[in-house]
Amino acid sequence: MKKDKLLLGVHLSTSKGIRKLFEEASRLGINVFQFFLGSPRVWKGKTLSEKETEIFSKKMKNYQFIGVHAPYLLNLATFDEYLHKRSINRAIMDIKEMNKIGLKYYIFHPGTNEDVTGGIKRIKKAMKEILDRTENVVLVVENTSGERNDIGKNLEEVKEIVEGFEERVGICLDTCHLFASGIDLRNDIEVEKLYEDLKKLRLDKILQLIHINDSMFPLNEKKDRHTHIGKGYIGNEGFKNLFKHNFFRLLPYILETPKEHDMDYVNLENLRKLGYGV
Repeated sequence: MKKDKLLLGVHLSTSKGIRKLFEEASRLGINVFQFFLGSPRVWKGKTLSEKETEIFSKKMKNYQFIGVHAPYLLNLATFDEYLHKRSINRAIMDIKEMNKIGLKYYIFHPGTNEDVTGGIKRIKKAMKEILDRTENVVLVVENTSGERNDIGKNLEEVKEIVEGFEERVGICLDTCHLFASGIDLRNDIEVEKLYEDLKKLRLDKILQLIHINDSMFPLNEKKDRHTHIGKGYIGNEGFKNLFKHNFFRLLPYILETPKEHDMDYVNLENLRKLGYGV
């Protein structure tokens, strides 16, 4: 049995303020987390107050990874100039707030476009502008399920997006998205193949975290619907396979499962049992 400490956490809400965010992190006993700067469904971002900045400065040293997730509205892949510019500006605004509190990981979905090649060019154009206008940030590209013309549905597309940006980019893998796009995490041979593919594409060195979610839909259905750990089609076996793997085990894992009752606590306890039992 492996005794090394797992990096486990959840997506936390800022709706009740930064102090409450850290209180919830402490209650759950987590050592990593992510959050939105403001509502993920409106364009107006959150401006951190001096007091909130002070709280962050005191508390953040207790955590081994803290990420900010971009709002769902962003679409860096679009040909729509207004939406493209609006997405870029919102990302820049978030990153400037992150700079106030010393956070550097900005996680985002690449966006949607029927034209994959054209969409990737638009994403790279947007990323260049964001990086040119900000500092001290790592743009973390999340893989997608392939639903609704999502770009980033396989490692090859993710590689194309990050190529050329060197140390200022990273990637995030979402287990539900992997499963939805055809990678069967229930099979330990496929988990090893995923690792080998990451190495082959030189993405292993920039993999920053894993979003750990079960899937409401069967393998390769291209549907991004998260559910609770062990309650979906990935099941406990899939998560065990990740924790058994010497590379994947060491990464930060962040839950993005439905916020029902105290299910964050329940899901974390299940993951701890799975992770420390392998």
